[in-house]
Amino acid sequence: MNQPATFTGRKKRSATRATVLLSDTIARIVITLGGLATIAAVLLVGVFLFVVALPLFRSPTVRFEQSIAWEPTGHSLLTSGLDDSGLIAWFCDANQITAIELKTGNKLLSRSTKIGGLQQASAICHLPNTLKSAIGFEDGSIRIGKLGLSTSYVPEAEIPLLARSLEINELTTFNNVIYLRLSNKIVQKIQLVSELEDYASTALTRPITNIDLAITNSGFCLAALDNEGNIRFEKSTFQNNLLSDENSIITIGTTIQTELVPSDLDFIRVSGLGDQLFVFTSSGAFKRFAMRDLDHPVLMEDRHLLRDNTSLTHVTRLFGETSFVIGDNSG
Repeated sequence: MNQPATFTGRKKRSATRATVLLSDTIARIVITLGGLATIAAVLLVGVFLFVVALPLFRSPTVRFEQSIAWEPTGHSLLTSGLDDSGLIAWFCDANQITAIELKTGNKLLSRSTKIGGLQQASAICHLPNTLKSAIGFEDGSIRIGKLGLSTSYVPEAEIPLLARSLEINELTTFNNVIYLRLSNKIVQKIQLVSELEDYASTALTRPITNIDLAITNSGFCLAALDNEGNIRFEKSTFQNNLLSDENSIITIGTTIQTELVPSDLDFIRVSGLGDQLFVFTSSGAFKRFAMRDLDHPVLMEDRHLLRDNTSLTHVTRLFGETSFVIGDNSG
């Protein structure tokens, strides 16, 4: 079939230019490779997520790392904790606060509780990974304070000569300060802290036997149990006066009498939001109260947690602060 004549009389070229064919081939190859790479990337992400999630479906294991030969004092232990590195532990009883090296059990620091005003403390709640603590005393008073190991980084020029030769993860004590080398360029200064703040509650008059503290978005919430079974529940809110730029604390609270709770109450806990109260007895009885209206606590749950012939020895909160791990005398 003859091609129609053009206006100029010249015939059109029917063959595709080589440059067009080349660019078309290159584009086809690039698109194909891009598609394959996208599919491979998605598959690799799926494999990665599967590998990360796989341990969640396995049974949990507990591994024993080591034991240390360390003799605690004869006084009852009130609370304990770790530093940020996990290499140093501290313990507080009614008489003194002691820091030890976990690897060897060697005593690093020791301080009398009289220095921080804790000599009459009968119960302490220390929040992990913070210095925040609630302290209950023999006279029934409750104080908020800082307790634990304070960590800061030391410039190279300020490191004592004794600490300059430390190897990584080695530590030493100088002038009641622990120096810990984390890397070739990083040295931490670790100090014992025990300070009481101005906040005080005096609603209870009997010795405090158990206490709990939760930090909320606007302040804190605490619950304290005395040796007669009375519970003091308080919510405190921080407020700032925009005119004077002064901070103040507004506290509301209630005392729950023994009629509402079991007679052999041993442990109390508050939720992370400060809207629930959990009470436990050594025999395993458990009750949960809603505390949105402090004047009228509402019983939300009542059950028994333990097997027969066992007793509750410890209660601690999990992440999220509404679930608990409990321990009994059977181990």
